[in-house]
Amino acid sequence: MARSLDDDAPRRISDADGHLSAQQRQAQADEHDSLRKLRHDVRQTERDLVRRRRRVRTAGVALTVAAVRF
Repeated sequence: MARSLDDDAPRRISDADGHLSAQQRQAQADEHDSLRKLRHDVRQTERDLVRRRRRVRTAGVALTVAAVRF
């Protein structure tokens, strides 16, 4: 069966590839943003953990010193 001269399959395929590429780029950008946010959240959580550990350690030392003094 011969292809019709007004068949625009190559253009449609090209458009679909372009659209797919745009979707893939958007998906990568979304993934990059999600990873950046997760990394930020992890760093913030690690900072909070360090602060809490330091506070607990300081409170423990203060209690020890108070107990030895009295």
